[in-house]
Amino acid sequence: MERFHPLAADTDVPPEELALAQGECALALGRLDGLLASLTDIEKRLFCVGLLREVLLSSLAQAGFADAEHRFNAWFAGLDRGPQETPLTGCSAYAVVRALLGELSRHPWEPLADAAQTIALAARFGADRPMQAEDALAEEAIGRAITLMKQAGADDETPLPFAGLARLHALLRADPRFAPLERAVQIRSFGNRAVAIEQAATRTPLWAVDAALG
Repeated sequence: MERFHPLAADTDVPPEELALAQGECALALGRLDGLLASLTDIEKRLFCVGLLREVLLSSLAQAGFADAEHRFNAWFAGLDRGPQETPLTGCSAYAVVRALLGELSRHPWEPLADAAQTIALAARFGADRPMQAEDALAEEAIGRAITLMKQAGADDETPLPFAGLARLHALLRADPRFAPLERAVQIRSFGNRAVAIEQAATRTPLWAVDAALG
C-alpha cells in the first residue's frame, strides 16, 4: 500500500492506467514467487532479514516518522534515540516496531518468523523503554487490519488479489481507525487579524494493513 499515493480509489484513474498497474503488480508477484522458490536456506534467511528491515522502515515512514531511515541503525543498536515523534504520529516508534515484530514472529512462513524472533531478541532499541499503553494500541491496529482483511477475502484470493484488495479498500475507508482524517484548522490572532492555519492530519495506521497483507 503506497503511503503517499494521491488517488483515493481505482475509479479515480482511467481503465488503461489501472490495467497497466495491475499488470506490473502481477509481473512483480510472479517474479517474487520464482525468486523464493529458488533460494537456498541461507539465502532465505538473508532475504527475510532484509525484508524485515524494509518493512520496519516503510511502516515507520507511513506512521509519520520522517527521520526513521536516518536514525534506524543507531537506534536499533541502542546507540541513539528513536525516531522523533511529531503531531502526525499516533504512537511511538517503539510501539510500531514491537507490534510488527510480535506479529511477524508468528508468521506462517518459518524463515520470516525466525528472522523476526532473532531481530526482536537482538535489537537494543527497547532496552531503555518498557512496554506502555500505546503498545496495546499498535497491536490492536494490527488485529483490526487482520479482521478487515479476512472480511474482504484479500488473503485467500487466487491467483491475483486485485478484487479482494478493492473490497479491503472500501472496508478501510469506512472504518474509524483507518479512514482518512480531515486536516485540523487553528485560528491564530496576529495583531488585529485572525489567521486560519491548516494542520496536517494525524496518520492513520495503514502500516498495520501492510503487515497483515504481507
